[in-house]
Amino acid sequence: MPKPGTARKLLVVEDELSYLELIVLKCEKIGFDVISARTVDEAQYLLKELATVELKPVTVDAIWLDHFLPDKNGNDFLTAVRQDSAWKDIPVFLVTNAIETDIVNWYLRNGAVQYYAKVTTPIETVIAAIDLYLQQHPTPPLATPAAT
Repeated sequence: MPKPGTARKLLVVEDELSYLELIVLKCEKIGFDVISARTVDEAQYLLKELATVELKPVTVDAIWLDHFLPDKNGNDFLTAVRQDSAWKDIPVFLVTNAIETDIVNWYLRNGAVQYYAKVTTPIETVIAAIDLYLQQHPTPPLATPAAT
């Protein structure tokens, strides 16, 4: 977890614009610094860009991930995140309308911290869970990104 007074960075990967805007609004209200992406490729690009910030590379403290995305699905993103040494320890929270047991179980087996069904879980519940998780688990130091 960052030092007190430092905003926690949250990457939200969500393609539904109105839902994304609501997530960002509610997260920023409680002090998250939100970076948003609407596709897997955009999310990966943003993670790479953060790691190349001059003088002080940074990463995100947590990721809010949807399964159904327009270019690739959340499985592709989680696989890439877990294979990169700079990102592999970032906690990922799956928030999606995918309710099929095999899809949810795949995410949980492959490193997602928790699953939430969009249709039945209030945004505030997910935000509170991410906030609590970050309070209980310190952010690991930034590793050097893997070569692509």
